[in-house]
Amino acid sequence: MRTRVLTMAALVMSGALTLSAQTPQRPPDPQGDTTQRADAAKAQVVTVTGCLKAEKDVPGRRPNASDRAAGATEGFILTNVKMAPGATTSAIGLASTYGLEGIADAELQKHLNHQVQIVGTLATGDAHGNRGAAAAPGSAAAANADLPQLHGTTLTMLAATCPAAQ
Repeated sequence: MRTRVLTMAALVMSGALTLSAQTPQRPPDPQGDTTQRADAAKAQVVTVTGCLKAEKDVPGRRPNASDRAAGATEGFILTNVKMAPGATTSAIGLASTYGLEGIADAELQKHLNHQVQIVGTLATGDAHGNRGAAAAPGSAAAANADLPQLHGTTLTMLAATCPAAQ
């Protein structure tokens, strides 16, 4: 009888140890999947101001050869980027320069070297230069690495000239 009790106790303890070693399941996130929330945050609409430049006119940049091969006529860049006055989105993580997409080239061409306000969503670049290889920090390829992108929906001219870089 004593052997049975000891055997049963050993089995119960080993079962308890096995169960406690299992990784507990996380309860479902009541706010939804964290990946979906991160994607939604990335797609948050922002209102920024900056100076609209042709990529070829920005020191250290040159138009990407693959963009020209794909039929893009010219790259446009927003420099000296700041959150627009009264914007409701945080400026934490805002880059100072963005590549522009989503607004017609003809409209962008009309506002070259103007201070503009753009409403749109942000996306990150991939830190690769024109040749598609990872760019070493401080190298010429790094200066021409893909910029984070601003997918604009509206453009408003604020001034016919760009303010001096600060």
